[in-house]
Amino acid sequence: MGTQVARAKCNTTTIARGLHMQWNFSWKDYKTESALLEEANNDPQNAEKQASLLKQMNKHNPGNVVQRVESGKYINNELTIREYIKALYKEDKLDNLALSNVVQVPNLAPVGSGGAGFNAPVRVQFVRHKWENYVILVVVAGILIAVLFSEGRDSSPMPMFNVPSTHKKMNEGNVTFADVKGADEAKMELQEIVEYLRNPAKFQQAGAKLPKGVLMCGPPGTGKTLLARAMAGEAGVGFLYIAGSAFDEVYVGVGSKRVRQLFKEAQECAPCIVFIDEIDAVGNSRENASSKDNTLQQLLTELDGFSSTQGVIVIAATNTPETLDPALVRPGRFDKQVYVQLPDVSGRKQIFDLYLKNVSHNGIDSEVLARSTPGFSGADISQLINASAIKSVVKGKGEITMDLIDEARDDILMGRERRNVIIDEKTRHMTAYHEGGHALVAYLTEGADPVHKATIIQRGSSLGMVKQLPEGDQLSYSRQQMEARLAVLMGGRAAEELIYGRMGTTSGASSDLMQASKLAGKMVREWGFSDKVGLVYVGDRVSPHTEQVIDEEIRNLLQKQFDYAMKVLKDNRHVLDKLAKELLQKETMNGEEIKSLLKTTL
Repeated sequence: MGTQVARAKCNTTTIARGLHMQWNFSWKDYKTESALLEEANNDPQNAEKQASLLKQMNKHNPGNVVQRVESGKYINNELTIREYIKALYKEDKLDNLALSNVVQVPNLAPVGSGGAGFNAPVRVQFVRHKWENYVILVVVAGILIAVLFSEGRDSSPMPMFNVPSTHKKMNEGNVTFADVKGADEAKMELQEIVEYLRNPAKFQQAGAKLPKGVLMCGPPGTGKTLLARAMAGEAGVGFLYIAGSAFDEVYVGVGSKRVRQLFKEAQECAPCIVFIDEIDAVGNSRENASSKDNTLQQLLTELDGFSSTQGVIVIAATNTPETLDPALVRPGRFDKQVYVQLPDVSGRKQIFDLYLKNVSHNGIDSEVLARSTPGFSGADISQLINASAIKSVVKGKGEITMDLIDEARDDILMGRERRNVIIDEKTRHMTAYHEGGHALVAYLTEGADPVHKATIIQRGSSLGMVKQLPEGDQLSYSRQQMEARLAVLMGGRAAEELIYGRMGTTSGASSDLMQASKLAGKMVREWGFSDKVGLVYVGDRVSPHTEQVIDEEIRNLLQKQFDYAMKVLKDNRHVLDKLAKELLQKETMNGEEIKSLLKTTL
């Protein structure tokens, strides 16, 4: 290393001494240029050092400036390009201007940076006190404009307009269907595509054609991306991944070009799977003309442009299939839809078993966990196990227990506890009655979900909370269940009014009223649970008279369930008092404790 440094210093000194002899400039200039040359050679990616050297060299040897810049060994920025053009002018070589050095994106750094490249056109700025700067500016501007406008749309673009590759080519052979848990139905639907990719000749002999595109839709976190990767692993083919947002355009035509590049590479890699995640970012319905329409139209064209026998399967994922353009999901494009649902009890058990293999635990029953987490997706379960593992480390237990999982689940469902918040006794007392009202109405109302936990400890933005969990997976709800839900939501406000009077009620029921209003609105507008509105689906655009009827029906539904909750609490006032007292003492009660207390009191 020391020898190399010594050689560099020797070469630097020799070059500078040669310049001194050739141009006969002062010894001070020689020392300055020698030092600058040494610094610039030792740090070729520092644009500021390169600019300082070129400015000094331009005083006596502009030819060396031209050679150094055009060598491509050193990073450039606006200042170095300015010195380069000055040198060309002094050497009378403007006719030989190398545009690849003037407009050079990968080797260009912003002024004032240490050397990081940036994708932007060069802005040449000159000091205005010399007349030659104006001449240079006009010449360079004219050349750049002429070149840019002479480029056709189909010709090779200038480097500053290069469209970078935005997709990833992955070798996903290590991921198979065995790694995907809780999505058995989706795996069965996708198996035929895997068989086709394994042996396309068998399908072609039978005259069978598989869909060019498969649209996987479903809630977030259900494993759509993992399923696509597993398909490639099962079939042993290539896997190209790209996000829908990668097609966003800064310049008109860039998004379309990226689509063409993607499908061109897919055809070169066939057989393969092209996976477009969050396709709704580019495939939304074309209601208004925009630049995104060009990208969508190019995508539609590419889906039509390759044959289904080429071995390229396009898979897209979205959480909102209803927003996609109809032309995108018509037969011949994304004509096969696979709905990836939230896992059921058995699916959640499989997912828990998968994640529990990677952590140290004691006494964990995955079936119990699966039954206590209805509505959880695979991503939710992963978060739950990870949060439990973190808690085990923080608390020094070294392994996950059921208590830690319950605590982590409550944090996810109800928010983290805020025990350090100081709450006055009157507020605690009112919160206990409010949450007790929810719990008591839930226990005594047929069709209501069982209470999982009640607390008067502040969680998130709530002073307290009652959490209910269904006994099993729910795919649809009856009118009785919905009205029971409304009654439970009204139970907190009814308890406040019963204990403190109408003028003593607080704003604590704002979240309850919001949830109840949304549910009642859907019952009236979408599900036909209103005799006055009828068995119709009411959209957003309705007549003023219909809107008035809808508002009245929503208010009637809410008032009816409030009156019911008030009656339940009045008839069982002594039970409400005892439950509130118990909450004030324990602060948190689980479902079994609440159930036991109410059974002995009623």
